[in-house]
Amino acid sequence: QWLTFTYLYVRMLRHPALYGIDINSQTSNDTTLLHRRRNLIHSAALQLHNIGLIRYDRKSESLSSTEMGRVAAQYYISYRSMSLYLQHIEPNMNMIDILRVFCMSSEFDGLRVREEEKLEIQRLLERVPIPIRDEVSHPLAKINVLLQTFISRLKLDGLALVSDLVYITQSAGRIARALFEIALKRKWSAVAEHCLSLCKMINAQQWTMESPLRQFRTELPSDVLRILERKDIDIERYSDLSVDDWSELLRNSQTGSLVYRLVKKLPVLDIAAHVQPLTSSAVSVELIAIADFTFDRKIHGAGELFWIWIEDSDSQKLLYIDSLYIREEFAEEEHIIQCVLPITVPLSPHYFIKVLSDKWLSINTIVPISFHGLILPQKFPPPTKLIQESDQISINQLFHKDRSSDEENSEMREYQHNVLDALCNYYRSARHMTRLNSIQTQVSTSLFHSKENAFIAAPYGSGRSIL
Repeated sequence: QWLTFTYLYVRMLRHPALYGIDINSQTSNDTTLLHRRRNLIHSAALQLHNIGLIRYDRKSESLSSTEMGRVAAQYYISYRSMSLYLQHIEPNMNMIDILRVFCMSSEFDGLRVREEEKLEIQRLLERVPIPIRDEVSHPLAKINVLLQTFISRLKLDGLALVSDLVYITQSAGRIARALFEIALKRKWSAVAEHCLSLCKMINAQQWTMESPLRQFRTELPSDVLRILERKDIDIERYSDLSVDDWSELLRNSQTGSLVYRLVKKLPVLDIAAHVQPLTSSAVSVELIAIADFTFDRKIHGAGELFWIWIEDSDSQKLLYIDSLYIREEFAEEEHIIQCVLPITVPLSPHYFIKVLSDKWLSINTIVPISFHGLILPQKFPPPTKLIQESDQISINQLFHKDRSSDEENSEMREYQHNVLDALCNYYRSARHMTRLNSIQTQVSTSLFHSKENAFIAAPYGSGRSIL
């Protein structure tokens, strides 16, 4: 029915021969092209089902979405591109491999290497920082080198290459985001971090090896940025340096004060973790996040988005993924995140908490969660099997099973017996019960013939309220 509202349906009705429809045999009996529409939908659904973008039940003809299908729809990725991504993305990929998968996108199928461009591409290949494995004459090499040229802010000579560069960069952001989402859904830590870095490098037109203060291009002069990169100061040391330290490094007190203020505006998140064992195979982790930067609406906008994930000791698999959006009005408050993590056997020495800014390069926080000295509860004994119907006990057996008592006082013993008799009569007359069901029989010993505490978790209608 939906296809009848499309331009395709109107064209098929007016020019059926153009779409391979036999006018004599098919349209004579099917004037609305119902069978043709059903065949189109069936073939398209089969293709999407085989790729893993939807679930298609042939018998009921029902369609349901998948995680990968939602990613493709959100970022407008074609099914051919998604098929290539799902086929080639692997958990141990580096940035070289990710860029090559990026260049395989069907969105760039129309790009070709012209003969007059080969010399320019060869020159660019020698200037870009990430190696390219493909030959100069291959389209993948051209797409790759143009993307790196865009990030490096290099100048191009040919007008044709400039046009192709604009075409690539128009789709680069959403394709990189789609690759990041795919890695997140598959819980691949290293690949997800590389893809997020690629998204931020495209957005900022800056490499991760460059100073994070380059993201303040409008605030800092280029010669100051070059001095900072020559000093090669670790990002971890930025917050430890005082105004005087920056002034001494830059040999200018005014510039040192400016750099100090900008460093305080880099969006850094402090994380503290508290671990509590739950079972022998799970622990509860409480994360307390505090913004450790000066919020500036001109720089940070309405808020800053951070990705928080916990990965295993090998930094390969994501065990927990969450995002935290910090608004200006809540920047000084504590943000609490609670999660439950699985514990591997044998016990890993530690997990890692990673906090990554969604748009700021090189703004990452890594906090280890140590399990040294953690005492886990012992494993629960295996559950007992539910007793058969033939083993169910009667009301008389329940209240007259054991009339013995530790009480030496005969009056107290007689009182207890009277209470048991009254309970037995109550259940038989008022509740019309002659026997206990299987669950009631199973727990009767613990409840009626033991002084230990008991906790009963049973489904609705199992008779737990009577107990």
